[in-house]
Amino acid sequence: MFDIKSNNDGRLSPESISFIQERLAIYLVGGPGHSSCRPNPNFTIDYPQRMLKITAEQVFLVDFDSSNIANFAALSYCWGDKHTLELKPPLRLTAATLHNIRSGVQISELPLTLKQAIDICGYLDLEYIWIDALCIIQDNPSDWAREAKKMATVYATSAVTIIAASSTSCHSGFLTTTRNLFIVNTPPHPPLRLVAQPGRLSGFYSEIHITSDHIDKRGWTLQEELLSTRYIKFTEDDVQWMCGSGTECICGQPTARDKLRPFLTTEYEEIQRQPREEWLSIAAGLANRHFSVATDKLQALSGLARMNESEMQSIYVAGIWKSHMQPEPNSTSTRTALAWKVKDIGRCYEAYVAPSFSWASLDSSIFLYDNVPARSVCDIITVGTTPTSPSDPFGRVSDGFLTISGPVLPCVISGSGEDRLTYHVGIEWDLEATFLYCSLDCPVRRILLDDDEHTLHRHPHGETKFESTAAHVIVLYLGSSTMMGLVLGREPGRGCYQRIAFVHAKLTNAAVTQLNKLERHHRQEITIR
Repeated sequence: MFDIKSNNDGRLSPESISFIQERLAIYLVGGPGHSSCRPNPNFTIDYPQRMLKITAEQVFLVDFDSSNIANFAALSYCWGDKHTLELKPPLRLTAATLHNIRSGVQISELPLTLKQAIDICGYLDLEYIWIDALCIIQDNPSDWAREAKKMATVYATSAVTIIAASSTSCHSGFLTTTRNLFIVNTPPHPPLRLVAQPGRLSGFYSEIHITSDHIDKRGWTLQEELLSTRYIKFTEDDVQWMCGSGTECICGQPTARDKLRPFLTTEYEEIQRQPREEWLSIAAGLANRHFSVATDKLQALSGLARMNESEMQSIYVAGIWKSHMQPEPNSTSTRTALAWKVKDIGRCYEAYVAPSFSWASLDSSIFLYDNVPARSVCDIITVGTTPTSPSDPFGRVSDGFLTISGPVLPCVISGSGEDRLTYHVGIEWDLEATFLYCSLDCPVRRILLDDDEHTLHRHPHGETKFESTAAHVIVLYLGSSTMMGLVLGREPGRGCYQRIAFVHAKLTNAAVTQLNKLERHHRQEITIR
């Protein structure tokens, strides 16, 4: 037995070419199972201003023409880390390069990943392609804000999205794959040769294996994949197709399950979906990804939020829906948008990204509780944000608030700073309870208020070691023997509070009785920012 590795050296194999051509052809003619494989109709079409026209040797920046709606591809890829881009700056659309790109750029001068995407368009007879770096003016904030919110249209209406999953940067390319074949020669009576290949660990299969594609670490690409009505994904060892009708791959390995496309109208509509669970899973997934620009975080979710607005029928607030803040009535689902905790070490952004009650407020992976007590003991009075762009309520925000009424417990907390992975804190309150979880969201600073009392406040250069400081806990959910709530610090000069920790505790019978009385007779209304 021996191992054969074949490297196609950046050229797509005839087998792969036939695979992608056949998949797209079946879709375009409305083949079996594809008749309803169309974008979700529940969002407003907002076409991009520009795209690239492909010729034999050049690409030209042109104004978008809706007559070419079925004749363009969209590219999803990794730009690359800061060092890579500084070492070898790629061509981008800027005020200075706008004229040159409109006049035509040699394809040979483009970064390798972009060149290979254009090659794919040639195999598929597509004359146009949309690439963010070359279709959005990168040094014009107004143009960027206007065009970035059109991504739902770009990815949902393109003939296909090309996902360069194995590419680490715009320079690395994605068509060089490694396929491992194990050949076993048996004795010659009768002659027999067995060929096998190991299971794939990327693309469709990354959910059931530990490894994943490089592109899965980048923040923007989650939305790009989920918005796409159909895509071709090029992983390190496979070529994969997905649309509303299901999945196929060139390796032939059966998928563990069909991935249903969230928010798309397909023949799977009759299967009961759980939009709430889908959204919470997407939010947790996005929190695990990296953003070179912190304030892009909510923008990288805005297309999905816009597309999903009519289905949720709720107020959207910085990455979460108001209806998701409390347990869903008569449902087996027990996850909520407020019951999250950080994984490992949370970090506070230098710039403002989201209000503190939102998972998007921290540069940290998060975990959503699956065992939230079904009874909510708080009432959501009002929620809202101040969008950075008034025309885009789903994008960046400059402020946000949650006004909530419920049982509030005064407490004193202290931090030892001893735990390197999580920021466990000590908490003292008038309640008989055993803490199952109580850790800081991120480092904090102890601040002196105008009334000469101290409070704790999130800070990018804060600490995890501090002396006893007054705080409050608002109880969100109460079970037969457990409770969950938010630990709050006062906001200096604003008359409101900031989330600094999440608490999950096991209660004695006396404590449950105490909280029930507090809920009925001593509710307080507070605002969290």
